Amino acid sequence: MKYLLILIIVLPLSCSYDNVTPLAPLDGKWIERVNKKDTIIFDQKLNSDNYKLFKFRGTTGYWLYEYKINGDTISIYNTVSSCYCFSDYYFTQAGDEIMIGNFYDSNSKGMIETFEKLK
Repeated sequence: MKYLLILIIVLPLSCSYDNVTPLAPLDGKWIERVNKKDTIIFDQKLNSDNYKLFKFRGTTGYWLYEYKINGDTISIYNTVSSCYCFSDYYFTQAGDEIMIGNFYDSNSKGMIETFEKLK
């Protein structure tokens, strides 16, 4: 009984009450923040039990990518490629913005691009 009383007193004091920004649902249209020319569209209607897809629109047109997110990594496969090979890029989401490694411009390899969700 004495241990239960101590646990009841100590447990609430050990909890953290951090201010956490809720994540926007990934589904929807995201636009690159700086140039506002590139868009990523996550669309649940494109997904199945076996894969998840997103559309990317850049200066050269639309491309369809399969993706998998694991922690701070997004693995991406260009569906028009002859090789079913995924490449890994940095990925994080904070509120209504995502930061993703530049997967679409070979001249900007290693750059992190920020996209914001359109409302």
